[in-house]
Amino acid sequence: MQLKTPKFSSRSSRSHAERGNAFRDALHPATQSMGTRMQKFSSGFTIVEVLVAMLILVTGLIGIAGLQLRAQQFNYTAYFRSQATFLANDLMERIRINTDTTPTNNNGDNGAYQFPSNGQFTDIGPGGVTTVDNTCDLRPADTTKPTCHIDNAYQLVNYDLNNWFNQVRETLPTGKAKIVWDGTNNTYTITIQWKRMPNTISYDGELTWTLQL
Repeated sequence: MQLKTPKFSSRSSRSHAERGNAFRDALHPATQSMGTRMQKFSSGFTIVEVLVAMLILVTGLIGIAGLQLRAQQFNYTAYFRSQATFLANDLMERIRINTDTTPTNNNGDNGAYQFPSNGQFTDIGPGGVTTVDNTCDLRPADTTKPTCHIDNAYQLVNYDLNNWFNQVRETLPTGKAKIVWDGTNNTYTITIQWKRMPNTISYDGELTWTLQL
């Protein structure tokens, strides 16, 4: 007698397998296929990662912009301080040049460079001149330039102060200065102030130098 092996249709086998998987997944959600779960989670993670990346990028750009702004402010501050130092040194050299041992000449070592007399800050010299007059500065001979008319130390003081205060006003933002003479110690105190930011009300930049004669 020949025994025959029973045959099962593939469709029936797949149906049983699918029903078994569905039954198992329903009872145990953790046993769902890995590909299905990853597909569900991957779309959500992608959106979150993009948002986080954009947030980090925007934060970094804002930080870089702030650093550049601060660096620019520091550069402006350093530049104005160097310009103020140059102006103070220029005035001190002018005072040293215009000095001698005769106090009646109204020269530098007699306090003639003190200005203004009320001790307040100003940007205009004693002559009230608002333009620079360099006719008496050292320069190559030029017959087309006006002749220098300084006959005594007092005229030289006015010439120096008028030009120097004009330079302070034109070099520094809203620049002002004052020069105080201390006859007891024979010293000049030169103070220059300016506004670091043009829209500020108060003068937040100020430097002081002392010249001992």
